[in-house]
Amino acid sequence: MNYAILRTHKLHTLQQIIHTALHNTRHRHTDHTDPNRKHLNRVLLGSEDIAADLMSFYKNKGIETFRKNGVLAVEMVLAFSPSWIKTPNNEYLQDANVKVKSWVKTCLSWARQRFGDNVLSCVYHGDESSPHLHILLAVSYRDEKRSRWRLSADRFFGSKAKLSQLQTDHAKAVEHLGLSRGVEGSKAKHQTLKAFYRQLNKAEQISTKHDLPLPGKTPESFASWERHIEEMAAENQAEIAEREELYRAEIAYWKSLYANSIGQPVQSLGHRVTNR
Repeated sequence: MNYAILRTHKLHTLQQIIHTALHNTRHRHTDHTDPNRKHLNRVLLGSEDIAADLMSFYKNKGIETFRKNGVLAVEMVLAFSPSWIKTPNNEYLQDANVKVKSWVKTCLSWARQRFGDNVLSCVYHGDESSPHLHILLAVSYRDEKRSRWRLSADRFFGSKAKLSQLQTDHAKAVEHLGLSRGVEGSKAKHQTLKAFYRQLNKAEQISTKHDLPLPGKTPESFASWERHIEEMAAENQAEIAEREELYRAEIAYWKSLYANSIGQPVQSLGHRVTNR
């Protein structure tokens, strides 16, 4: 099953927005990117100065004061299961390029239809193991009672029900491409890319130190590597248990032989068998 993936992240400060822009436009070093694929990255909507675009957008709507700790913008990341465009050997399918182009066009069209002019920036990343889109959303809406524009992230993303519906609507928009929604109401936890790469780096160091197979660089291949290591550990534990049983049997034999030779029971030798 190939899944449509959608994640959201609220941005509360201008500094967070600037950091997001530096990452999205690759003006800041990003781990686990392929320099040979950097040319595939695209700014599809907006400029590279996302923070300036956002402030200008709000100013044009008459919004120039912001609530402390309020949400200034929301970043939405759209992606898909790697297996949609790759073989189990991590090689790209022949129609991968066509698939990705259709997916990008569909996703951007859906975002504009749903969020209107609040869609300020859309950046495509093709230099990482899994292609994805970063879409920056303003959180403005028209307050007709007061005849002015206001900010409210809760209006769009303020409850589990709204976020769940967002997932569903996005999945429906791309289902004709062969992508499906994840299990609704699933308790599975999302792991951020930063946390995943931290875990990946640690696993690579341990694997190199102990001469183990290196983990894959995608969440799916990493999970496969984890299962393989768990199987190796289980086999090793079984081997240790079998070896301990042999040691115990051998000790019991020699204790019995010694007891028979002197005609009396043998007290515990007081030694503990350790694995070597």
